[in-house]
Amino acid sequence: MIEFKGILKKLATVAAGLTAMTLASIAATSVAEAGSPAKCGRYAATAVAQQAQNIRNGCGFAGFEWHSNQNAHFTWCLAVGGNARRSGTRMRRRALASCARNQGAGNNGGWQGNGGQAQPAGGSRAACDAYAKQAVRANRTSEALVCGNRGSRWQNNYNRHYRWCRGATRAQRNAETRARNAAVQRCSRREDRQREREAAADNRREAACAGYASTAVSQNRLARRLNCRLRGPRWQNNYARHKNWCKRVSRAASRAETRARQRQLIACGA
Repeated sequence: MIEFKGILKKLATVAAGLTAMTLASIAATSVAEAGSPAKCGRYAATAVAQQAQNIRNGCGFAGFEWHSNQNAHFTWCLAVGGNARRSGTRMRRRALASCARNQGAGNNGGWQGNGGQAQPAGGSRAACDAYAKQAVRANRTSEALVCGNRGSRWQNNYNRHYRWCRGATRAQRNAETRARNAAVQRCSRREDRQREREAAADNRREAACAGYASTAVSQNRLARRLNCRLRGPRWQNNYARHKNWCKRVSRAASRAETRARQRQLIACGA
């Protein structure tokens, strides 16, 4: 039992060190160029595969780095630089390798020691260091996504998270971490849906203005054939100018312009 507890303590120290390395990498790259969609797509797919391995092997790793929401991984990656992205992948890879080694040695691989029995209240220094850093990281992601989360659960004060953890049971700590992660993932999905709605609206506007510009050019050509001698920016064959103007104004304004040209053509004898 003493040897088993020693192994768990070493694993907790390794996990805390890896989490600290991840956060240091994020801080160092906060002003760097954000991840590209292609690289972040690969990062997110790898992160989901690593979480699947975590579940499949019963490693028991939890926290903001460990979940199956590919969109949330992708969104996080877009907001950070390459060093943070690579650090996250390495952290999970090393943790999974450590889990595999411990399973081979007869341990359960994760952090649920003591034969699955309940542990007393109060997390260890290493466990609470990891908990507090993950809590701060989740809150910063929430702020970046403008999720609007409030309350003591949502703050960037490392010391408060750490002190709370030192007096909380493992079940309480895990429940808080899961609640934060779930809230951030819900917010991320809302942002994805909002982006989809905005993209659909842009596509509709693009199509409407393409139709407006084509009609404007056709009306101007008819005016010339009828020798109406109509002048001004309304009367020209420049498709791109008509389309760009349409995209700057309201739908009502573009429709009014089309009707105004039509009235002038009728007055000319069209």
